[in-house]
Amino acid sequence: MSTIISFDYAIKYLLKDKGDYEIVAGFISAILKDAGYSSVKIKALLESGSNKENDSLKSSVADVIVEDEEGHKYIVEIDKSYTNLFNA
Repeated sequence: MSTIISFDYAIKYLLKDKGDYEIVAGFISAILKDAGYSSVKIKALLESGSNKENDSLKSSVADVIVEDEEGHKYIVEIDKSYTNLFNA
């Protein structure tokens, strides 16, 4: 049986290496562009948390500071959560 890697852990893994920041910034930019924002670059990581005590509640949070092309800075939180907003 193959292991399934959750999105939040995959992003946190990519954020361990500054060479992979462009991948994460590209993903964030793609989402923000749909809302009318310009592309962003990752400027800093904020302290992140992880809960490993209970497998069913396991989560990982990554907070990044991004800056857009106009110099505006935003805090983006990446975590695993569920929403029905994307159901067709």
